Amino acid sequence: MDTGLMLYVVSTVSAGLLGLFLCAYSFFKLKNTPGVLYFGLLNFAVAFFAFMYTFELLSTSLEQVAFWLKLEYLALPFIPALTLFMILDYVGEQVKTKYKYMYLLLPLMTIFFHHTNSMHGLYYSDMEMMRVSNFEVVKLTYGPWYYVHSLYLFVTLVISTIVAFTKWKGASFRFKMQLLFLVTGILFPIIGGHMYMNGLSPDGVDLGPVFLSISLLFFTVSLFIFQLFDVVPIAKEKIFDNMQEGILVVNKYRVLLDFNQAAERIFPILSSTKIGSDIDTLFLETEELASALQGDTSTTIELKREMYVQLIFTPIYEREHYHIGTIISILDVSERVQMERRMFELASIDSLTQVFNRRYFIEKTEEVLANDPINSVGMIMFDIDFFKRINDTHGHQAGDEVLIQIASLIKSSLRENEMVGRYGGEEFIFVTWDAPPELLYERAEELRIQLEQLIIFYNEKELKVTSSFGVTYLSVTDLKEIDLQELIRIADKNLYQAKELGRNRVVFSESLVH
Repeated sequence: MDTGLMLYVVSTVSAGLLGLFLCAYSFFKLKNTPGVLYFGLLNFAVAFFAFMYTFELLSTSLEQVAFWLKLEYLALPFIPALTLFMILDYVGEQVKTKYKYMYLLLPLMTIFFHHTNSMHGLYYSDMEMMRVSNFEVVKLTYGPWYYVHSLYLFVTLVISTIVAFTKWKGASFRFKMQLLFLVTGILFPIIGGHMYMNGLSPDGVDLGPVFLSISLLFFTVSLFIFQLFDVVPIAKEKIFDNMQEGILVVNKYRVLLDFNQAAERIFPILSSTKIGSDIDTLFLETEELASALQGDTSTTIELKREMYVQLIFTPIYEREHYHIGTIISILDVSERVQMERRMFELASIDSLTQVFNRRYFIEKTEEVLANDPINSVGMIMFDIDFFKRINDTHGHQAGDEVLIQIASLIKSSLRENEMVGRYGGEEFIFVTWDAPPELLYERAEELRIQLEQLIIFYNEKELKVTSSFGVTYLSVTDLKEIDLQELIRIADKNLYQAKELGRNRVVFSESLVH
């Protein structure tokens, strides 16, 4: 056998054997995976066509060539359609079955015109054997339907390539490699066929079938090295992008590897150009977020006004112990935080005055006394003088407005280490830490004057009130000998003494523990 012919035969036989292997592997190992059915059928068609073309190359008469050509054309017309169906199915594009059947009409017509060519010459207008080197090949003169089929093949494979690359943007590296090797494999027979039709192939041999062996090598690399069909990356990509929570994927060096659409909505700074950026530098302008990302435990932060996110860190391990990166999940928990805040307010905030209620004020104060390093505590209790008279004269709504305005004034004047609550009725409780006795008295007097000067407008009337204050002070040594309830009792006792002395005054006692 001529050496040149031997090379072509080895190539086509290799393509046939590799096609059969890929067909069997896909049906037995990868069944029920999107795209695999058409991948298996495509490889079977390629294998059948390659084997039949091998026999054509070995033929020595026109009758033998014509016979093997008819067998070749039982598979060849379907290869473009199967390629397109495989790509569509693999990337997750659903096409109705009836449209697929319609797309197979032209291949069926090609088979018909090819097998009946002797009656009309629409596919080949002439066939003859010619000798090249030391072997013979068939020389074909094409009819009009051959060009229809060639255009169908070319357009279908171009559409397949375009569909594949529509999923390129934002895809993972592995998925890009799968697509790249698939498309490259598709292009080789097109190149071979183009060379043959334009008289560029050596020895007049159709390089399309010969190049199929190269195509199938690319398919094999995509299948076994980049796990084509194994994990269905496009399905994962769709799940990844359709997740409601944002996802950031970083490697062990804290370099951003990937993110989904939800993360992009949460962080507008993200784009494909940010892949490969240091995550700490990327979010540096958002101090709280940058700080939270440096940790490895779940945390909730306020990303922007009224928007709260929870960050969950999931380490990624290779071979169960080698840390290679981290998945950072970002959950929008704004509704939950707002609900928790609302529940907290219902449990801790007085609904009328919007200051702490009695229960929470005492609970919070006890927490501070137990946990914070303080030197002294000052307790102030005050109530509104002749408050019943306001209710009786102007109505309870007027009384409510007075309470609201007083609470608002006190809240607006709060300093660091101060806290206020509504103790009950028209009585308020105020605590401060680490203020010396003289400053504590001055603070109570300052509040008394502010309330005395407060003008409250209600129903076009001006209402003015005064308040009586009871104040007590204890050093850290005294705190070991008295509990909070006793401290409140002393302040309350001083408050009633202020009332007995004529109201609108401050009564202060410093040394009450003996």
